[in-house]
Amino acid sequence: MQTREGAGAPSAALAGMLADLEHTLAEERAAIEGLRAHYQELLRRLKNERAHAHDLAWALEELEQRLRDLEAQREGPPDPLLERELASVAHQRAVLEEQALAQMLTVDELAARCAAEAQALAERQRAWAAREAALLAERERIRELLRRQRPEEGNQG
Repeated sequence: MQTREGAGAPSAALAGMLADLEHTLAEERAAIEGLRAHYQELLRRLKNERAHAHDLAWALEELEQRLRDLEAQREGPPDPLLERELASVAHQRAVLEEQALAQMLTVDELAARCAAEAQALAERQRAWAAREAALLAERERIRELLRRQRPEEGNQG
């Protein structure tokens, strides 16, 4: 005949296993949610960087149009002010072209990172789905064992 203490040991062990499973489930779900949030943040950043690239392209187009307009005015007598403005706009265009190219590289790099993160997240979710199913089945098995043991423990006291 087992004492209450002896009968409680298997229940305590099962309860500990159940707590460990619950902890593992919660921990991995939180980790995947963190990865998902990080991926969503990268997507938002990519969207913003693309918008900035678009704005730079638009500004570059406006500067090029301004440069064409100034060059069209050049047909008359030489005008030092016009030449200075042409040089200034040409310089601004060169600077803006460099910014636009750098921004395009940033967008490309970020898009590649987003693609890699999406793939990593999908793989982690697939792996977790299989492991989670096994853990949930184990959790239910332990709960059932605990339900069966509790009435027995009450009868032994």
